[in-house]
Amino acid sequence: MSLAKFSVDNGVLINMIMIIVFIFGLYTMIYMPKEEMPAVDFGAFYIMVSYRGVSPAEMETLVVKKIEDQLIDMEDVDYISSTASEGRATIYIQMDPKADIDDAWNELNTEMDKVNDLPEDADDPFLLQLNMREVNEICTVALGGDLSDNALRELADDFKDEILELGYISKVNISGTRDRQIWIDSNINKLKEYGISLNDLANAINMRNKNAPGGSIKVGYAEFLIRTMGEFDNIDQIENLVVSMDTNGRSVRIEDVATVRDTLEEAITISKLNGKKAVTVDIYKKADGNIISVMEDIYKKTAEFEYRMEGLSVEVRNDGSIRVKNSISTLGTNAIIGIILVFIVLWIFIGWKNALFASWGIPFSFLLAFILMQQFDVTLNNLSLFALILVLGMIVDDAIIVLENIHRYREMGFNLKEAAIK
Repeated sequence: MSLAKFSVDNGVLINMIMIIVFIFGLYTMIYMPKEEMPAVDFGAFYIMVSYRGVSPAEMETLVVKKIEDQLIDMEDVDYISSTASEGRATIYIQMDPKADIDDAWNELNTEMDKVNDLPEDADDPFLLQLNMREVNEICTVALGGDLSDNALRELADDFKDEILELGYISKVNISGTRDRQIWIDSNINKLKEYGISLNDLANAINMRNKNAPGGSIKVGYAEFLIRTMGEFDNIDQIENLVVSMDTNGRSVRIEDVATVRDTLEEAITISKLNGKKAVTVDIYKKADGNIISVMEDIYKKTAEFEYRMEGLSVEVRNDGSIRVKNSISTLGTNAIIGIILVFIVLWIFIGWKNALFASWGIPFSFLLAFILMQQFDVTLNNLSLFALILVLGMIVDDAIIVLENIHRYREMGFNLKEAAIK
């Protein structure tokens, strides 16, 4: 039995299916995840390590070689490519097409946890899974004003915590801030005068600036943990630290051979908002989040945060939901225009009933597509919307051809059911 004959013989069932499709299709269209770009996974990972002031040759020996040796046993690796530059190492891992990316990501994290012999001064390795959701933020928020660097950094941290509390937010990255640093500027002439080397100065600070466990002690029925507290609490403690003793038995302190400054690290990224110092916050969403509703929550949160913080300006930039809204608007506009034109043309040539049937098929096809997209975990994004816009013309053409053919068989003397089946 052909599909056409089955549909004609079971009209009630087909009408019920159409009603169900319209109800669930509308519900799916409203609540299905919407995003700017689909979650394309490139099957690759990046590992980045920063180690300032180190030459490319030393980066290769101290960082790259150790990480590559640990990753050599990973399964389903196609190839590993590494680049060492001044103060920075980048390692690219390309997986085989057959590899399970989630398992590979977990294995990569496990292997990287075993790398514990990197230089102490090097930054912790930064791991990145290369897919569209990891590299495409949904928006950028700029926080700026006539505020100090420390105030901007603290406000950015507070803003990040509040954004992460919103629904469907996967991660938030902050750039343009400078962390607090204690700089010890040594006086070379003073060091020579007291016979102290830079290594002596560094070793004295490293040996003193640490907390060390001392075991436990039992007193009666009570047991106490012993811990030596040695980390510096303020600059005065650093300045008064004894480095060595001179020939006269006088202690030589850091303040005698160096200047201690409480400052900020050197700026790597400079952000500006309307000509004033600013901090940039990149926001990423989860896979099941609706970018339109998520951006509405972000706008509300930014307005609330700006209202609470006097002297702070907050602006949302690169809003990805705008492009998604435009694509949805284009699809809806084209669909409405298509329905109207199909109805008018068919009404003129084959009557208003046939025109109504053809026009009815356009929204039915789209709503059925939304249901199937939801079942196959396909989100409503710019690419899928573009595909639906392209398919709209095919739907209109097919509807016209089918109805014109039915009309032709009716003129040949067939009844309505026979014409529809033919």
